[in-house]
Amino acid sequence: MEKVAPGKENTAIIDFCTGNDAAVLTTLRGLVDRYNLQVMGATGDAGKVSCNGKIYTDGMAYAVVRNEGGRVKTYKENIYVPKDNRQLVASRTDRTKYYLGELNGRPAKQVYMELTGATTDKDIINQTFKNPLGKMVGNDVCIMSIKDVSGTGLILYRQANDSDILTLLEMRDPMEVAASTVSRIKSDFNRISGIYSVNCIFRYLVLKERGELNTYLGKIASLGTSCGLIGFGEHYNSQFVNQTMTCVVFE
Repeated sequence: MEKVAPGKENTAIIDFCTGNDAAVLTTLRGLVDRYNLQVMGATGDAGKVSCNGKIYTDGMAYAVVRNEGGRVKTYKENIYVPKDNRQLVASRTDRTKYYLGELNGRPAKQVYMELTGATTDKDIINQTFKNPLGKMVGNDVCIMSIKDVSGTGLILYRQANDSDILTLLEMRDPMEVAASTVSRIKSDFNRISGIYSVNCIFRYLVLKERGELNTYLGKIASLGTSCGLIGFGEHYNSQFVNQTMTCVVFE
């Protein structure tokens, strides 16, 4: 890190992770806070990363990238917003299994079915494309996708803790959200040399089903040269998020 001589405005960490994202980002946070850096990245589906020719199955590979031609900035795009002001307090959680047992003191599965109209376990898993859960972090929301049903509880794609305040989310128009993202980036940068992004696999499937994938990619491409990949869990600074697009923009 010292050799790179990172700066807050011109350096970002791009990472590739094998899983257990929240723990990895917590470990990385020491570096992030010390150097005041931005982070974006994701976990892939193979459960492997490589660094200098060596393959790791339990870890993270990361690059510290300093832009010598201008600024660097990370962004997060979320196409889901709280459906209402209902607060759902998590309890009976198991962080090792990403298990959510109860919401407001009642079985999490039953509460979710009542809120969404889902009637079967399969419905619940499919419903997360339209109505994932979200964890409130101040005025921000971190998406928590549903992976499976376990008994009367739910298995999530990220950890839930006892007393976490959750809420039910609903999907906005992805094209309107994309237009807003493009506008925000254009207002921050007069000149863009490149963009690297990660889109969640769930976002990819939603956009493909709606027939909007190419339109979405075209909006991002309108900013300039871009590349990216599909991830199974996205990183934005110190946050681990689901069903999200994160990107880093280079001036």
